[in-house]
Amino acid sequence: MGGKRWKTGFVLAVLAAALCLFSQTACAQTHADARKLADDGRYAEANRIWWRLAATDDTRALDELAYNYNAGLGVKQDDAAAFELHRRSATLGSLYAQFQLGYDYDSGQGVVQDKQEAVYWYKRAADRGHRWAISNLAYMYWSGDGIPYNYRRAMALDLRGLNMLWPNSITNLGYAYEAGLGVDVDYQRAFYFYMKAAKLDEPIAQNNLGLAYREGRGVEKDLEAALYWLELSADNEVDTAQYYTAQAYENGEGTKVDLALAAYWYRQAAEQGLAEAELKIGQMYAQGQGVDRDDRIAQEWLLEAVRKGMVDGFSDLAALAEHPDNGEADLQRAYMWYRFADGATSWMQRVNLQSFLTPEEIAHAEEMAVTCQESGFLDC
Repeated sequence: MGGKRWKTGFVLAVLAAALCLFSQTACAQTHADARKLADDGRYAEANRIWWRLAATDDTRALDELAYNYNAGLGVKQDDAAAFELHRRSATLGSLYAQFQLGYDYDSGQGVVQDKQEAVYWYKRAADRGHRWAISNLAYMYWSGDGIPYNYRRAMALDLRGLNMLWPNSITNLGYAYEAGLGVDVDYQRAFYFYMKAAKLDEPIAQNNLGLAYREGRGVEKDLEAALYWLELSADNEVDTAQYYTAQAYENGEGTKVDLALAAYWYRQAAEQGLAEAELKIGQMYAQGQGVDRDDRIAQEWLLEAVRKGMVDGFSDLAALAEHPDNGEADLQRAYMWYRFADGATSWMQRVNLQSFLTPEEIAHAEEMAVTCQESGFLDC
């Protein structure tokens, strides 16, 4: 459907361009006119101008239209249509479109994912100095993301990025030295690159720098400095930084204990899907730490966590069922959750519950456990 809409729009634009031969005044609108309309929120009108310009193979107009199809500005959001516009503009030589086409193939946005095509278009853009293309292509070589590992090519690309003071490339270099990718492990050199990129406001570098200070890798351990950089990264929505910032406030690492701030940052990370944070915020709601106790919210987060393999959450779910804040205990459900929990304590809790349950209730709890597990902990 996206391709059809794009082709229809392009045909109409060609017809409009032909009509311009008979009405030069009506078609004298320019990119500046379209940009003013877009800045005023009148995207549909701006798109009509860009379609007329696109009919003359104007790459800037094609790029503007592609962006608006990706974002749903003045048109129905349509990644497939944006891909077709990227492809046309890229073949006409647009540097922006060549990078975007690489990204489309890399991520499968609007087209079937194809890592080889991604490499081809990233390379074309990188050869012309596009910084994002340089670091994205380097990342593919560092990580073997759909293509063979090639540390030599990755290093060469990121050294180009370093010369351009491109923080993504500098961060990649830091990680290469931290992990020993094609070079000897060198924490001090990794720290150097992370610091350089962090000062350029690169969020991942800020996170990694904070962890270096936290663990004393390549630098003397400094929990206050760790929290400073981790919180900067957390503000930029890096989930691991949010998690470790929460941990610092929970345990008083480099700051005074502040359970309300700890709960805030755990929740931020949990809302991004970080399983460890889902477990922690569930536990805090279950215990009323930093937040008012709320068994319903606690159970929702703990269930999300156990579905992702956080087995410690089973005993917390059992405790909620056995000792609810309001209402009656559900001992059969508690027995079921203790059945999944690890450790001798959980085993003893389950044995203890048996004295309060009839054989029929225990059998029912076992059936509940089977149904729960078979559903991937969705039907519990």
